[in-house]
Amino acid sequence: MLNARSLKNKTSEFVDFVIEHDLDIAGVCETWLTADDMAPIGHVTPYGYSFKHVPRKDRRGGGVGVLYRSDLQIKFIDSLDMQTFELIHLDINHQSRNLRLIIIYRPPNSSTLKTFLDEFSTILDDEIFNSSDLLSYPEILTSQWTHHFQAPNPSLNY
Repeated sequence: MLNARSLKNKTSEFVDFVIEHDLDIAGVCETWLTADDMAPIGHVTPYGYSFKHVPRKDRRGGGVGVLYRSDLQIKFIDSLDMQTFELIHLDINHQSRNLRLIIIYRPPNSSTLKTFLDEFSTILDDEIFNSSDLLSYPEILTSQWTHHFQAPNPSLNY
């Protein structure tokens, strides 16, 4: 899981990192990509890879994405629309092995802790624990939690 804080101005560094570390899959938060950013997406997608992202809907910045080897069988799952965090959810099948991956980015100052925990528990309940194929897909949940630990009242700023 990488926090890019804009892939648009780090395309070569991102691709170099993926190739140097021979990654099969890389989750990215804060892509800062929009639905129309075809050129930057092409630049961050080396030969043999594919890239899928979910841009932030209501303002600039944010967004989550995943770069993966094209030979992996990936099924992207439609997720609930959350107000307190952004996510991309996928099932991976490779060489008869299954894996469910959910990448979450929670922007700073996005909500109260209670609202976030309510939405997060919905994801856990609906998309993980109540799944009919729970035993078929081991779960990996990756996230970027943003929290200011020196805030005077962390419960209000979390």
